[in-house]
Amino acid sequence: MASKKSVGTLIITFALAVLLIVMGTQVLSSSGNASSGFGKRLSAGITAMINGDEISSSVQYLFRENRNNDLVNAIIIIIGILEICAGALVLINFFLPIKLHTVKSLLMWIVFGLWCLVIAVVDVLGNNGILGDAFKNSTHVLAWLKGLCIHLIILGSILVAKNN
Repeated sequence: MASKKSVGTLIITFALAVLLIVMGTQVLSSSGNASSGFGKRLSAGITAMINGDEISSSVQYLFRENRNNDLVNAIIIIIGILEICAGALVLINFFLPIKLHTVKSLLMWIVFGLWCLVIAVVDVLGNNGILGDAFKNSTHVLAWLKGLCIHLIILGSILVAKNN
C-alpha cells in the first residue's frame, strides 16, 4: 500500500538527512586531540544554527574526570560514522525508497538514543544545563531554551524519518 507523504514530512526528512551527514562529517573532519578542543573548528554558520560540537562536547563531558583521550576520540568517531550512515540511509530512502527498513530503523533508534543522551548531558547535566548555569540570568535561560528546542526538533525529526 503506497502512502502519500506530506510536504512537511518530505522537508523535515530531507533536512534531517543532510543535517546528520553534515554533523557526522564535521565530527570526522575535525580530527585532533579530544583535550584540545575537539570539534571547535566547525563552520560559523552551523555553529550559529546549532552548537555543532555538541556530540563531542557531550562525550568529553561524560569523561571529564580521568579522561582516556583514545576512548573519547573513538566514541566520538563512532558516533560521527553512525550519524553519516543514518543520514545517508534517510537520504537514499528519500530519493529511492529502499527495502532496508530494518537497518534504517535500527540506525535511527541508535541515533535517537544518542540524541537523547546529548540532550541529557547538554541540556540537563551540562555546564549550561538545568543543573548548571541555565537559570543564572535571563540570557542564559533564553539560550538554554533555544538549544533545548532545537534538540527536541531534531529528536522529533528522527522519529518522523524513522517512521517514513
